[in-house]
Amino acid sequence: MPAHSSFRILGQSVLRSAPILILGIIRFLTTKGLEYQEHVSEYGVHWNFYFTLALLNICMPLLGSCTRGMGWFRCGVVFLVMGVYQYLLTCRGLQAFIEDFPRSYSRESSMPSIPVPVWLFDVYAANREGILGCIGYIALFLLSEDIATYCFWGSRLKSKAKDEGKNVQNGVNETKMNGNMPNIELEDGKRLTQCCMLFWTLYMSIDFLYDIPVSRRSTNATFIIWNLAHNLIIMLLVWCAFYLGSMGVCIGGLKKSMSSPILNAVNRNGLVMFLIANLMTGIVNLSMNTLEANDNVSITILFGYLCAVGLIALLLDKVLNVTFRLG
Repeated sequence: MPAHSSFRILGQSVLRSAPILILGIIRFLTTKGLEYQEHVSEYGVHWNFYFTLALLNICMPLLGSCTRGMGWFRCGVVFLVMGVYQYLLTCRGLQAFIEDFPRSYSRESSMPSIPVPVWLFDVYAANREGILGCIGYIALFLLSEDIATYCFWGSRLKSKAKDEGKNVQNGVNETKMNGNMPNIELEDGKRLTQCCMLFWTLYMSIDFLYDIPVSRRSTNATFIIWNLAHNLIIMLLVWCAFYLGSMGVCIGGLKKSMSSPILNAVNRNGLVMFLIANLMTGIVNLSMNTLEANDNVSITILFGYLCAVGLIALLLDKVLNVTFRLG
């Protein structure tokens, strides 16, 4: 890719990420101002997930342009990067640094000298979970794209190309996808099952054979594989529910593809719903001592929380019919 194209893509990505960066700054200021309960072991002293989202939003278009056309070779590159990162964590002391190192550099202690300004190292040390965690989240994002391509987008594009070829041969201009939808949905389920088996096998191999536990703080390879395995099995269960539910629905002799209105509504305004859910979490944490809540209270709050998020998403989608775009 030419250098000027890379800089142009990078500049556009930075501009699109500006609203998310502003949200991150607002969250940092409000949490510090309200003395909101937070654990520095999650993202660090100053970092939060909005900064991680912004960094991913900046990096992904550039990485996507560089890896376009690589196919499954890109997946191999991602696993290679994960392996190198895990090697640094396990064998070169990076995991111990993340878990045990002080939040600032002290000249008076026996710490070794550093080749960078102390203030810069202090920022890095104070936010090491958030900064280094971006490596894992980038790998997680790229693997998620490859899984989605294999399980969903690939089968639909293949079926569309096949149908278009048939229509051209028959002299038909309009592409009709409905007749192939049952086969596509069944293929989706088969591929989801394959991916579930693959990632659960990988997770158990890394966790039990190599004794590398899941680490949320470092977003290590086990965390990435575990995250994908859990989400894949949830997606497979959702697929089973809707596929079995659609078996009895017939329109004109063809099976109708069913989808969840709530999932569609959340997907339509994903970032806005994420913000609303974060605000609702903050309201709960500020209004009560969640650490001392019993099981019945916790389940009630979680049930009401999920219902409220779903209702707001449906309100934006079905009643107000609006789509918000940030960045």
